[in-house]
Amino acid sequence: MSAHHRSPPLREAAAPTYLNQEPGKCAQPASIGGKPADRALSQGGRYADLDHGGWAAHDHPAYLVIPPKAPIGLPLVIDLPHSHAQWPHGMATAAAASVLGSVSDAYVDQFWLNACQARAPLLLARFHRALIDANRAPSDIDPQLLCTPWPGTVRPSIHSSRGVGLIRRWALPGIPIHDHLLTVADVETRIAHFYEPYHQALAGLINQVQGRFGHCLHISAQAMKPVGSAMNHDPDLPRPDFVVSHLNGLACAPALTAWVVDLLRSQGFEVWVNSHYMGAELIRRHAQPLLGRHGLQIEINQALYLDETTRQPGPSFNNLARVLQSMLDGLAANPQRLADLCLPGGSAVTEAQER
Repeated sequence: MSAHHRSPPLREAAAPTYLNQEPGKCAQPASIGGKPADRALSQGGRYADLDHGGWAAHDHPAYLVIPPKAPIGLPLVIDLPHSHAQWPHGMATAAAASVLGSVSDAYVDQFWLNACQARAPLLLARFHRALIDANRAPSDIDPQLLCTPWPGTVRPSIHSSRGVGLIRRWALPGIPIHDHLLTVADVETRIAHFYEPYHQALAGLINQVQGRFGHCLHISAQAMKPVGSAMNHDPDLPRPDFVVSHLNGLACAPALTAWVVDLLRSQGFEVWVNSHYMGAELIRRHAQPLLGRHGLQIEINQALYLDETTRQPGPSFNNLARVLQSMLDGLAANPQRLADLCLPGGSAVTEAQER
């Protein structure tokens, strides 16, 4: 059932040229629709039309919490950091709307919502991943995006060098996100208004679930293109159906990871562990396995559910929700095993058993 296929090789992109800006000078603070930039960034709300089944959803400019029906059925939190497709209305960008849409994890929110069946809380980002990426460290700031030096400590990672750090330089190879350099205030606003509230909300949900059950599994639900691009560490390489990551055992007990992997493989899918993706900031920051808090990043190959030409759901879209529901059903069917694996001591299995 593997989704592997190759696309033409992508060339390394040159540095972006920012329009309407003199070298070494910052652009003036944006006014969007007559509102200051920091206020206008909070507009939009793609999830306003989701059917919450009467749930009292927590709606915030940076995120939407869809709570479970009481009582909560699973010691689980699912976060969806990249499924918001809209760029802030009125904010300048060098990328077309269709390009920005292709950068998002299209429809991931919908099939995880269906799969969850109201058994656990979901956290959905309400900001585009290129505006600021909740799955990057806050110090992973790309100096090439700034018109003045950052006043604090920056630790640009390999992601920033490829143009996909905390704030993206590239939408796609050769297509820049911004048409101007950013001020320090621009970046600070995005961190304060979107990044930190999202992480605080995630921490709060994990605390609530662990407070009820004594343990918690956090799944950061994301999607991947079928083939790596020049911005990735795996250019031109085909990807499997699923990648399950746990920072090489630092974020989740290997035995718990192996169980999740087996639940997916038993349905005929090719699942890799910590290959192509190792996991990143969302599970690094919030997972504490020795305290009963475990984190997995699950990447789903978009070829399984998306028509790459139209970017619309493909014929297998509904089946994928059933696949994920079956995986969650498997966890729910054995709550004692889940508890045993989540509590300290549940990691006494070798990495080799995951593969």
